[in-house]
Amino acid sequence: MSRENRITFGFVAVAAALMATAVLASRPAAVVDESSRELGQPLFPALSLPSQAASLEVVEYDASTGMPVRFEVALRDGRWVIPSHSNYPADARDRLARTAAGIFDLKHDSIRGDRPEDHKSMGVLDPLDESVISPEGVGRRITIRDRDGNPLADLILGKPVPGQEGHRFVRRPGQNRVYGVKIDNLDLSTRFSDWIETDLLQINPSSVQAVTFDPHKVDIVARRVDPGEPVTVIKKDPPPPPGESPWMIDGLPPTEEVNPEVMSTLTSTLAGLRIVGVRPKPPELSAWLKADPDQRGPLEERAAVSLQNRGFYILNGRFLSADGDAYVTCSDGVVYALRFGGVTFARGESLSAGSDEEQAGSTAEPSSSTNSGAVESRYLFVTASFDADAVAKPKPRPKPVAGELPADVFAKTAAERRAEAEREAAAEKAEQEAYQRRLKDGEERAKKLSERFADWYYVVPGDAYRKIVLDRKALVRTKTTPAPAVAPPPVEPISP
Repeated sequence: MSRENRITFGFVAVAAALMATAVLASRPAAVVDESSRELGQPLFPALSLPSQAASLEVVEYDASTGMPVRFEVALRDGRWVIPSHSNYPADARDRLARTAAGIFDLKHDSIRGDRPEDHKSMGVLDPLDESVISPEGVGRRITIRDRDGNPLADLILGKPVPGQEGHRFVRRPGQNRVYGVKIDNLDLSTRFSDWIETDLLQINPSSVQAVTFDPHKVDIVARRVDPGEPVTVIKKDPPPPPGESPWMIDGLPPTEEVNPEVMSTLTSTLAGLRIVGVRPKPPELSAWLKADPDQRGPLEERAAVSLQNRGFYILNGRFLSADGDAYVTCSDGVVYALRFGGVTFARGESLSAGSDEEQAGSTAEPSSSTNSGAVESRYLFVTASFDADAVAKPKPRPKPVAGELPADVFAKTAAERRAEAEREAAAEKAEQEAYQRRLKDGEERAKKLSERFADWYYVVPGDAYRKIVLDRKALVRTKTTPAPAVAPPPVEPISP
């Protein structure tokens, strides 16, 4: 080969090598280099057991505020709580276990690139990066820590990997390398409602036996109370025949009846009453509520101020709510007192945690005119008590009259009659024991609910209030008189 040909061949080889390098650098497929030994290895080897997890933090970028939103679930004093919501109990603790287990299983499936300029297109920009000014390309940052606060796992979850179902782009904060990772079990959410038991009352609709409505209104400026007209609706026992309302109001004229559709909506609303936000009560108020009623002294000023800021008042020694109460008695003896306070307009964390209240140093929430997307909600003060008379007693069994012989005295032997009497006595004893268990269970349930409710004001949807606090006009309807039956006209015989 001539010298000129060797030089030409050398240039071609160099050009080919440069072109191959450029192609490899620009193509979106997995990068293959000496770091390929990472493939198949755990993404976070420090997370050897999901049970090591003592906290989970999820951070998202909120486009509406231009700020990152943090949500954390943490183990505090032996229980899982939500720190951003005044350590409200996290009831969905299985979600954390599933998330930790999902991250525990993550492995380096492929290396997708090392260039920072590709992070945006892969959706792995850090939401905590102060240079981020728009939601485009921002991922979700997930951090799991142990009991000492040391990070066991920290990742930015990005977009799905094109052409690989179930795979996502993943990056460790502070590193440029992006991996393709198969993700199956990451059960993530930054919504407060996904981490708590949102069913506030835990009522079975069929268990509601009576509801007393107290639709009073309080004008605190004028210190005036409109008492309204309290009314009590009771479920009929035994149930009436089909077509008749199963509810009654004492003294209702025969031309009127309780509207069963309204009551059906009411009981369904009670059963589905969901928590959309919580606010902690001051310790003085919580302690007062948990104390024996006979041992309670006057409320401290801080507690009274806290109540008033939520629309609850003590006037002339009487506890009043801004917009009325409903008292719900259930078949297990639990009696719920639902007191509806002031209206609040908010959304997001301002609704669920009252973050705007804390920033303002008061309980005043932003108005609907200044908080785009805000929804109407109500403060709710709930207590629970126990009424043994609401638990159905065993029906009395017929007793033989003294000195009177049974009609079948000659049909059964004395031994058979003794055996029958013993069976009756055993059945009666079993019924009494079951009744005592129902009393005990109801009383314990009321106590647990009371302790749970004592620490919190709840925020519930505004439309729920309108379906629960009702007046007589909304509850009663005029009876519809069924049309009299009309005999069919006689059929003329057909002539042959």
